[in-house]
Amino acid sequence: MSLQYDEEYDELLGEVEKIILERYVDQKDELIDYCLSLDKDELKNLYMDIAY
Repeated sequence: MSLQYDEEYDELLGEVEKIILERYVDQKDELIDYCLSLDKDELKNLYMDIAY
């Protein structure tokens, strides 16, 4: 099984990380670890919840 690079997932992760670093500095490590455990759909949902 090979891992494929997913550009959309990577972009979403980058955007979520930016928001976390701007708004949730005290909890950033825990939140970034949590984001890394999510799949693409879950990450999209989280982004939609916190971006707007």
